Amino acid sequence: MSRISLASLGYAALHASALDLRVAWRQLRARPLHMVVLLLGQALGLGAVLLVAALYFDRTQVSQGVPEPDRVMLLDFQMNLPGDGGAWMVGTPYAFYEGLKTARAPLAGLSRFEVNQRRVQVQGRAQDLALALADPDLVPMFGLRALHGDARSALRQPQQLVLSAQAARALFGREDVLGQAVQLRHARQWVTLSVGAVVADLPEGHLVQAQAYISADSPASGLGEQDRSAWTWLSGRVYARLAPGVQAPQLAALAQGLLEQSPVYQHDLPPEAKADGRKGALVRALPIARIPFEGAGQRTLLQLHALAALAALVLVLSTANVLNLNSVRLLQRQREMAVRKSLGASPARLTAQFAAEALLLNVLAALLGLGLAWLLSPWLAGALKLPAPPQLGQGLGWAAAVLLALLVSSLTTALPAWQAWALRSTEALQGRQASESPLLRQVRRGLTVLQFAIALGTGTLALVVAWQNQYGLDRDIGLRTQDIYTLGLPESVSDMQRNTLTQRLAQLPSVQGLALGLSAPAGGRLDVQMSVSHQGRKAKLKLLYGEPGMLSLYGLRLLAGQPQAQAENPVVLDERALRALGFSTPQEALARGLSGMGKTYTVVAVVAAYTQEATREAVMPQMLVLMPPHWRGNERIEQLPPVLSLRTRDPAALRSGIAQLWPSVFADEPWTLEHLDEVRQHRYATDLRIGALVAGVSGLCALLAAFGLYALAQHTVQRRRLELVLRKLHGASPWQLLPTLLGEVLVLVLLAALLALPLAQWLASLYLSDFVDAIAPGPWPALAALLALLLLVGLAVVQQLLQALRLRPMALLQG
Repeated sequence: MSRISLASLGYAALHASALDLRVAWRQLRARPLHMVVLLLGQALGLGAVLLVAALYFDRTQVSQGVPEPDRVMLLDFQMNLPGDGGAWMVGTPYAFYEGLKTARAPLAGLSRFEVNQRRVQVQGRAQDLALALADPDLVPMFGLRALHGDARSALRQPQQLVLSAQAARALFGREDVLGQAVQLRHARQWVTLSVGAVVADLPEGHLVQAQAYISADSPASGLGEQDRSAWTWLSGRVYARLAPGVQAPQLAALAQGLLEQSPVYQHDLPPEAKADGRKGALVRALPIARIPFEGAGQRTLLQLHALAALAALVLVLSTANVLNLNSVRLLQRQREMAVRKSLGASPARLTAQFAAEALLLNVLAALLGLGLAWLLSPWLAGALKLPAPPQLGQGLGWAAAVLLALLVSSLTTALPAWQAWALRSTEALQGRQASESPLLRQVRRGLTVLQFAIALGTGTLALVVAWQNQYGLDRDIGLRTQDIYTLGLPESVSDMQRNTLTQRLAQLPSVQGLALGLSAPAGGRLDVQMSVSHQGRKAKLKLLYGEPGMLSLYGLRLLAGQPQAQAENPVVLDERALRALGFSTPQEALARGLSGMGKTYTVVAVVAAYTQEATREAVMPQMLVLMPPHWRGNERIEQLPPVLSLRTRDPAALRSGIAQLWPSVFADEPWTLEHLDEVRQHRYATDLRIGALVAGVSGLCALLAAFGLYALAQHTVQRRRLELVLRKLHGASPWQLLPTLLGEVLVLVLLAALLALPLAQWLASLYLSDFVDAIAPGPWPALAALLALLLLVGLAVVQQLLQALRLRPMALLQG
């Protein structure tokens, strides 16, 4: 009997739930525009939360698949010189690797790791691979799974390499390629290596993800003696697995002791760096799970926290829209609710109906939001420079969407259920429809003011950020950039190849000028600074390396001297460097010797001031080091492959000419021609990403504010439609009725402006304070955002007013 009763109860509950869902679906379909506004608004809020949550969750999964990840440490390094901010580098000098091995540190594994793009060739087909330098212990430390061969054994062999499955398929068309030959470009020649193992692909963003691995001790690794032995040169990363019973502080203390015993720490650091017990450099053992949120990842973490707060706020605002629109809809459904209550519907039964309506809406919105989040995840991940989270398209994403929908549904059920319980059925059935309570009206208006304020604030910030970014790209830096293009030469370029290419390019009709350098001015490829002195006067100068023709090519105005490369280490100063070194006139500096980095430089010319720094950086004095025709630098920085700058008014013809000339000089090397203005944009990549994020959030908040406006206008017209119809019957035109409705809404807009605009102005000034060269926006961005909101207000109110005036007066007066 009990089983039959339970089955009957279960069947009745399912039947009631199905009936409630059918009613909920009919309610949504009854008003298509209402349904679209509700679904889209809630989908945006739920999608924003799901997207940010997926990005954050993905950042916590970097140690997934690593055996005992809490035992794997990164030796993290920090210079701690006086006046230095002391930022941790999330990297390690490679000298710690040999030092810890020699000291027999209590470790179960130790490996160097560094990834670079390297050129490889298979059967005459060349391509670039992300090649990692590693040691054999990396394989068991991070759980690299060999599909073919023995990866750990292969990394012990200098002439072998390990391929990922994806790289093996790309190079050979299959994965079983043990023993196959791969040629690796090294030191201007090809070195032949054999495939010793193929490992399973690691997910994008994994700490040791690469397409190929070779031994860090291989001659083809490219590591010089300075990379291997320097104690303060950041070479790459050193990972260590702690032996059983050993804790991270013990490893950090041992590494710190090795550093302080090193010759560079004992003799090369300035005395003030070690005065009063100060440590001039520091080492710590950082658990790998914390790596994504350290160093540059700290900014990413702050961005994720800010986006999480904004996403939560967007969800609150979209939920407020749902509550506002449902409040309006419930006023229209009072008779329906009264009839149901008169027929015996209990409070629990009414709550179940509203729960079904809320659940249907939020589940549909969550699924739509999940789709939007999946579509937008590559864009947001690219803006934050993170891998796109894979969880959104998997079961975990579906489960999170449904759980979030259930949570929001429970919140959006309470208010309509409470309104239904408080409804007086007798008055509603007699046609005397009750209005919302004063408290509920004030809460709804407060939420509307908050929506408007957020739309105004984010809109103002978006305009300020966009204006600042555009100013940084358009400002006068004293260099000609409009018609300049850059062409990077291969690392393996020889003097003969360089001269052959430049001579042939100079003969092209589309080329009006060219010059070689180690970078393009203001391109951000190199940031080399040097302390230079003259007769006891010291100044820190920013260096640029280039041929004498660079002055005329970039339009640098010559003030004195001639840019010739015949003198000993000839240099060209700009006006800021002239003043910093104590020269009163450009002529006074000519032929003077400057000392720096153990060299003597001769001033051969002085030019007008120019700027290589981005807007966030302090403008420095500049010094151009002239490169002779057969340049071969001695310093590490001076051995970089050169960059060719070309001036042209016909980019298409230039690209065509390079495409014809390049293969005859560099048969198997790729080439890339970039406009200098595009190269300069790389300096502003972070600011442009921030601008895109702020603009996206601003657009989202504006869309939600528009939905809020729709709900507000609909509610205002619904509440006053009898008055509007009566005034229309007495001869009032729509234009005479409009001020009555606009006045109520404009009060809320004014309150939002008073709340948001001062705060937005303060946040804008806080953002601009990080820039050395910043705009002075004044009130214009705030006024533009306010005008845009007022336009939306006018459109929403007019649309609802016209809809109300189309009602039949007699039907309204009788009802």
